[in-house]
Amino acid sequence: MSGKVLLILSCACALQLRASPQVDQITPKALVSGTNTTLKFSGSGLKEITDLWTSFGCTAQKLTNSDELAFQVDCPASACGIGALQVAGPDGISNYELILIDSLPAQTGSPNHHTLSNAQTIVPPIAIDSVLKQDSVDYYKFHGKSRQTFSIEAVAHRLGSQMDPVIRVLDQSGKELQFCDDEGGTSRDSRFQFTCPRDADYILAIHDVGYGGGAAFDYRLRIGEFPLIWFTYPLEPIENVTPELFGMGTLDPEQFEYCEGKPTEGLLEQEPNNSIAQAQVFSIPAVLNGKLQYSGDVDFFKFHVEKNQKSVFHGATSSLGSPADLVLRITKEDGKVIKEGDVSGASEGSLTNRFEEGGNYYLQVRELSGAAGPNLPYEIEAREALPGFSLSCDTDKIELAGDGESKIKITCLRFDYDGPITLKLVGAPPEIKLQDNEIAEKKNEIELKFKASDRAEPRSFGHFKIIGSAKTTAGTFTNEVSTAAALKKAFPLILYPNKLLNGLFSFAVKEN
Repeated sequence: MSGKVLLILSCACALQLRASPQVDQITPKALVSGTNTTLKFSGSGLKEITDLWTSFGCTAQKLTNSDELAFQVDCPASACGIGALQVAGPDGISNYELILIDSLPAQTGSPNHHTLSNAQTIVPPIAIDSVLKQDSVDYYKFHGKSRQTFSIEAVAHRLGSQMDPVIRVLDQSGKELQFCDDEGGTSRDSRFQFTCPRDADYILAIHDVGYGGGAAFDYRLRIGEFPLIWFTYPLEPIENVTPELFGMGTLDPEQFEYCEGKPTEGLLEQEPNNSIAQAQVFSIPAVLNGKLQYSGDVDFFKFHVEKNQKSVFHGATSSLGSPADLVLRITKEDGKVIKEGDVSGASEGSLTNRFEEGGNYYLQVRELSGAAGPNLPYEIEAREALPGFSLSCDTDKIELAGDGESKIKITCLRFDYDGPITLKLVGAPPEIKLQDNEIAEKKNEIELKFKASDRAEPRSFGHFKIIGSAKTTAGTFTNEVSTAAALKKAFPLILYPNKLLNGLFSFAVKEN
């Protein structure tokens, strides 16, 4: 009997040891576009990792002459912004990690730079990758000339770190010359410019706002004479439109390119449109791009609807980097308000209305506080509200082993449609099969079952999307499953999910 008990315990331990790999740290925290970089990984279950995936098309080769997991990564010249990566092996796939594309030369933080006298000497332009210790402050010393202006930022929150950085500029005696908690955009990262009052050495003191620390409190400090861009107008690329840039430093639109999104045919706001009489005319559907140019600015847009038409006006600001907090109103020509958008919760300014009478109406756009800073851009999608649905899932990883199956729950929110919804995989290999792939009539969820066929190769992994489709009274309606809830669990301090990852499921076939 005792032998059997020991055998059962041994099997349980073996199962625990074969948990999915977990990445805790990546060094360095950035890749340089058009060059090779050696990335080192730390975490758990990484010993047998064989593959590396990136969201921006890098090629990678595992290095075998290292005591820790490392890949030589060739980053394409077209890569920019913040991307994601993931490692895979016989025990499955890891969590996503975010990484910056950065052209600055980099070094690591000193293990002993936690006092003013031990400040680590740096020479801008430079990037420093470091991890905060609990209840500690990291100090860096640099030399500046009189009236020389440096851009300084801590990239932490934007990469999924738990750190909420605070940066202070000190003179050599420790006197504070400048302080920055949050940036001028929408993240909790510190970003600012400092102009040296004289030729001297200066100190940067960086810490978490609550003096937290540990493996999850990592950051990249960047300092140099480069511009800081808070946001652009338009927020997303529009065909044949050179963007306006807002931030600090010498902002040259000719040297700027959007890192995400393909150019669209969006409509640009035409000033003056500050009253009903000056309202800019558009036709639904349209994507309106505007900016609130001064405190109290109000923009008006004129549109026509038929009787009983139901329309949606969906704003986008914070999710695209703008600090604007929109309030939308629909009015008649006499100024009477027909509907005002809900400003509670996480809404970025949205409203839906069914028009009892056909005719001309006006969309009024303003900032919630009425006292916000100048040149706050926004984007508003105006479309007819068709019968349909939205789909979501709070997990984005499917792991299969042998004849086993994996299950995930898909939740459905319906809009004037109660019929069945068919789900299919897009981008998955034929060896990965869906079972029971229809959300039944009037049902709002389904447990999707995945199974690997006999032809599925162990250690194979990849990515796919799940698309729902239905026949409605307005024709075929399709929508992809959002994984925003899963990304929120993975990156709780990032306000809006990474657009590259939202809706992307990863899968792996484990070894038995």
